[in-house]
Amino acid sequence: MTEAWGAVVAAVAAGVFGIAGAFMGLYVGRRQTIDQADVEHGHWLRGQRCEAYVAYLSAYEDAETALGELVFYLPRHVDPSSYSPGQFDQERRLFFETAINQSMGSIMVKLEAVQLLGPAEVAQVASNMGSALSGVTVDIARYGSGASVPDGCEARQADFQRRLFGAADLRRVFSERAKLVIATPPRPQG
Repeated sequence: MTEAWGAVVAAVAAGVFGIAGAFMGLYVGRRQTIDQADVEHGHWLRGQRCEAYVAYLSAYEDAETALGELVFYLPRHVDPSSYSPGQFDQERRLFFETAINQSMGSIMVKLEAVQLLGPAEVAQVASNMGSALSGVTVDIARYGSGASVPDGCEARQADFQRRLFGAADLRRVFSERAKLVIATPPRPQG
């Protein structure tokens, strides 16, 4: 009977270790699959972020350039002799509305993509960039629509240029943070 018990104990032990090995293999395989999915999602997200960051910077630079040109030629744009006689207010308002709308074109859509894809620190800097540019844009539009003569135009022009150049600092910070996010390879979460 002792030999039979030895065979039974050996068979039970083999079964227990076999089942434990199967569960261990299942756990390790599942963990590996989850880790691989996390890394693949991280690669996809990194690609999406890179595209969004580049698109935002491109739209931002286009808007900044257009606003810079508008500010550079500001004295001409608020000079009544640049418009049809008797149509100064109407044509000037239309000019500034069109110029502002064209300059700010798609920047808000691009900003929303950056905010959606994150991370939060990059989205915050992008929002600050957009706010700075929007603030200058609103003030240019107000000045352009309300100035009847170019009095004080040079001072306003210098202020707008200073504010546009100040936004370049935010652009640098955005670029640094975006590069850090893009350069960081995805890792498994677990």
